[in-house]
Amino acid sequence: MKTRNLVTLLLFVIALLNLSCDEDGPVGSLENRPPELPMNPVPADSATGIDPSSLTLRWTCGDPDYDTLTFGLELFIPNGDWLCAWNICSNECDVVMRLRYNRKYYWYIRATDEHGDTTIGPEWEFQTSDVIVEFPDIFLELSVRQAIGKATGDIYASEVSSLYQFDAYCSSITNLSGMEYMTDLGYLYLEDNLITDLSPLPQTPWFCEINLSNNLISNINPLMNNMGIGQGDIITLTGNPLDSISVNVYIPELIARGVTVIY
Repeated sequence: MKTRNLVTLLLFVIALLNLSCDEDGPVGSLENRPPELPMNPVPADSATGIDPSSLTLRWTCGDPDYDTLTFGLELFIPNGDWLCAWNICSNECDVVMRLRYNRKYYWYIRATDEHGDTTIGPEWEFQTSDVIVEFPDIFLELSVRQAIGKATGDIYASEVSSLYQFDAYCSSITNLSGMEYMTDLGYLYLEDNLITDLSPLPQTPWFCEINLSNNLISNINPLMNNMGIGQGDIITLTGNPLDSISVNVYIPELIARGVTVIY
C-alpha cells in the first residue's frame, strides 16, 4: 500500500511539473511576450531643420523577457524615396541614402525578439533643412537660373538638387562651386568653357554622360573618385591639357569600371 501511494504521489508531482513547463522553456517559465513599443526617436518626432547630408536615426526599445532584439527600419517620402534596413542589432542606424533638401520624411521601427514576435512602433516624421546656394561664377549662376526658371532671388539647394540634366556649354564658366548641390544630375554638358577644377562636381550615382571637352582641365581625379560613375557611362574629355597621371592612371581605372572615356 505504501509503495502504491508513493508511486501515485510521484505521478502527481510529474503531472504538476509538466503543467508548469512549456515545450521550450524551463520549469516556471512564462509564455513569450513581444518587444515593447519603440520610443524616444532621434530626431524627435516632427523635428525640423535636419541636415540631409548627415543623419543617424536613434530610438529606444526593450523586451519584457530580456530577449535580444533586432530591428527593421523604414524611412520614406510618400510616393517618393524609400529606405528599408533590416537586422539592425543596435538602437541606431546611419542613413546612407542621400536625403533631399526641404522635404518631410516619415519613419518607423519594427522590433523583433528571439522568438520571432514583432512590435511595430508609431510613425514619426522630420523635416530636412534647406540652404542658399552661392555661385561665385556669375556665368554659372546665369545658366543655373535659366535651368530652374528663376531670374532673381536666392537659389536654394532644393531647387538645384532636382536637376537631372544641366546644359551650360560655351558659357565662359571658370568656377564650378555650387554644383555640389546638384545631387540628381544624370547628364552634364559643360563643353567649351574655361574650367580647370572638377572638385565641386556632385558625388551622385546618377551620372550617365558628362561632356567636358574643350576646357582647361588637367587632372580628373574627382571623376575617378566618384564611385557613382561606372558601367555604361560616357565621359568626353577631348581638347583638355590632361596630365600624365590622368592619362596613365585615372582614365584606365575609369575604363576598367566600364566607363567609356573619350579623350
